Order: sequence, then structure tokens, then C-alpha cells
Amino acid sequence: MAIPTVEVMVPFKWVGYCDESEDGTVLGIACVFARAADWLTLVGSWQDLLAEYEIDEFHAADCEHRKGPWETWSDPADRRAAARQFLALITDNPLPFPAIYATAVDLKSFGEIAAPHIRVAHPGKGRDKPWILALHTVVGAMLDAQAMANRTFGVHKLLEVVCGEKRELMARVERWAAEVKTTTDLPLGDVTFAESQSAVGLQMADLIAYEARKAVTAVLLDDEERGIRDEWMKLMRAALPGGERRIYATLWDEAAMRRGNLPPGLA
Repeated sequence: MAIPTVEVMVPFKWVGYCDESEDGTVLGIACVFARAADWLTLVGSWQDLLAEYEIDEFHAADCEHRKGPWETWSDPADRRAAARQFLALITDNPLPFPAIYATAVDLKSFGEIAAPHIRVAHPGKGRDKPWILALHTVVGAMLDAQAMANRTFGVHKLLEVVCGEKRELMARVERWAAEVKTTTDLPLGDVTFAESQSAVGLQMADLIAYEARKAVTAVLLDDEERGIRDEWMKLMRAALPGGERRIYATLWDEAAMRRGNLPPGLA
């Protein structure tokens, strides 16, 4: 895990893991976050399931499309059943953590509807990119949660964000983080990068980003036969022990773009 041991017992410090899924039509990004002290509790059951399937890490796309360790799994029903076991570790989790934010952006509609609006609102700032909208949507929500915790408990802790070591994602996140730190007072701390094999939080984020992307793709295709995947519906119904939603999702399809309501910094 990419959590410094000196931070493990800090009670009000949060660590979020962020990953993306993109297919040229839709961009999905998910952030899974919990207190630094809670992550050690979260990883055990996931690692046990990895050991059961004799794999080093779980990638949703590889499982669905029979790649990597799933190459010999010829029956799609078996692969889907395996994926649903990993999903259940999130949706059926009896613990009050993690909380999850996810978004997916229809790239065509973004270019036609949202990007021109952002260019007018912020000329010359280069904010008219779909990944900026995605990061503002999901990481912005985590920063709001950290700020609320700081106010509630009278502390000043900074959210740590861990992202996957994907070259393009790394460059994007670094530019976004630099702007946040220089232009806002949001409680953003260190932004680091890790291999998903060593960070269960990234594997969780990958799974949710993949399902968010699939949810928007279903809307774009207007697929009445298949509709929204059962996996996405299960994520949307997942609740914390107190009944609150575990996952907050924003799907930026054409209808959402036309309604506007872009995040602060883009509107």
C-alpha cells in the first residue's frame, strides 16, 4: 500500500485512490477514499479474493474481455461471476468506509456542448478538457469532505490522493493539482502515483470507473435490450451502515451537458 506508516493512526486524515477508464467515446474516473487509519482494514478481504483466484491484481476490463490472467476463462458467465465477487466487497461492505465518487463523460457531447461554454467562461486557461471536468467532479467532492471534517473536528488536515501510474493520467493530475494548490484554499495535500498491483484502492477505483463508463455507454447506445448493467445498479443501491449512499455518481451525458451545472472552476 502507498500509505506512509507515520500517517496510519491520524484520525481525521483521508486518503483517496483515483483511477480512470476510457475507450475513446467515454471517460470514466472514480475515487475511493477513507481515513488513512481505515485502509489497512479494507485491503485484507480484497487480497484474500486475489489469492483465491491466484492473481496479483484485478482489472475489470481484463476480466470482461478475457485478457491477462483471464485468458483461459472461456465462459463469460464465469468471468462475470468473478467480477461480481470483487464488486460485492464494495457494495456489500458492512463497514462505514470507503466512500466513493465516480463520474463518466460523454466525450462527443463534451466537445460540442461543455467545452465551448468553458472556453467562454475561462478564456485562455486550457480548462476545456474532459478529464478536468472529471477530476473537478470526483476529487472536488473528496476535498469538500476533507474540508467538512476539518471544520467539524477543528483540525487542518490535507487530503492525500494516490493515482495509477498511467503516463497520461499522471501528467493530467499533476497539472490539475498544481492549479488547485496555487489558485484555491482547498485542503489538497500530496498527490502521488502507484502501481495498481501494490494498491488495492486503485483496483477498486478501476472497477468503479469501468462500470461508470459502461453506464454512460449504455445511454449513448440507447440499448433497450441490455439497458444499464446490473453491476451499476448494484453500485447505485450500495449504502453505508447508517443508510447513506456509499457511492455518489455524476454521469455527464448529452442531457446533463445541456442542463449545465458545471463544477466550480469550470462554470
